[in-house]
Amino acid sequence: MKRLTVLEEEVMDVLWGTDQALSSQEISTLKEGLDANTSQTLLRRLRNKKFVEVVRIELRKKSLTRIYRPNISESDYLKSYISERGMKSLVSGFVPDHLDDLDGYTEDIVNTIKHKAEELRNN
Repeated sequence: MKRLTVLEEEVMDVLWGTDQALSSQEISTLKEGLDANTSQTLLRRLRNKKFVEVVRIELRKKSLTRIYRPNISESDYLKSYISERGMKSLVSGFVPDHLDDLDGYTEDIVNTIKHKAEELRNN
């Protein structure tokens, strides 16, 4: 799955945050600082990447308006991103840059992993 840009993710966050399909104007209204033209451009790119689809076209204020909804859930997107980067890459971001900082750090990580595994077993 392709990775989204920061602005594309912001548009997807708006769509993921509602159970309704939205127009580019509605998205730009809900996302502060995003104008309608930029919203339209981002939606076109998201449609080309198959992240959104046009569910209908409506007549609004004498013009035709596309109404969009996501094709992928936020959790599925995040899962694919994590699996693409790999767990090793993800975990390495939490490791300190200096060996001096490792004292006790490894033990904390192991304990956290054990605790989470226990929680998952109990659920």
